[in-house]
Amino acid sequence: MWAHILGWAVLLFQPRWVFMFAFTAAILALSSPILFAATDRETLYAAIFVWLFNAAIFVVIAGPIVAIRKWLQSRSSKGDKDVDAELARIRAEAAAREKGGAPP
Repeated sequence: MWAHILGWAVLLFQPRWVFMFAFTAAILALSSPILFAATDRETLYAAIFVWLFNAAIFVVIAGPIVAIRKWLQSRSSKGDKDVDAELARIRAEAAAREKGGAPP
């Protein structure tokens, strides 16, 4: 469970798909001893189910965390839009001055 919490915390600050898949692989690797503890076929099937369910819990929560954080990072804020508009205005004025050939 601590690996899940650590992984989710890292993904909140560094939302990367690669990190999510790496943490999922680490969770599977660290929880693989449960597969070797099985003594019969029914226990092995139950262990495989728990093993995969453990990774699925992490992915079901981590996937939306990464997707939402990446979406939030890709959006531009109102301040950014204002700055972009101001830069476009300045570039347009500079281009008009260059076409006119006269100094301001």
